Amino acid sequence: MSDLPAGARAVVTVLEGGSKGAELVLTDRPSYVIGRSEGCDLQIGDRSVSREHSRIEFDGQYFWLVDCASANGTRVNEEPVRHYMLHEGDVIRTGRVSMVFRRARGSGGSASTKDIPERPREPL
Repeated sequence: MSDLPAGARAVVTVLEGGSKGAELVLTDRPSYVIGRSEGCDLQIGDRSVSREHSRIEFDGQYFWLVDCASANGTRVNEEPVRHYMLHEGDVIRTGRVSMVFRRARGSGGSASTKDIPERPREPL
């Protein structure tokens, strides 16, 4: 786990595609929207990304990635997902854009691997 900005519980960083290098700092807010629209928390300038492509929800302990019925779907580690609990190092793909999810040291839910539930996701 890397050092993250003060107050951050996690960060999503765009690795490739539109908006490369952009970061979304996740705190205790319950929801963040990723998409092409101006009102998105992480705005991605790529036509393969829907206006509101996906959402990251925080339940007080874990971060969940939710696909917002996007045209090109959402993938985590190359697997299609609709609702998925994010883990350190997960690679998120929205359209042609890749991002990585990183958790802060000592943030809720990151104690040890054995305490984190298996990678549940809703079947497609």
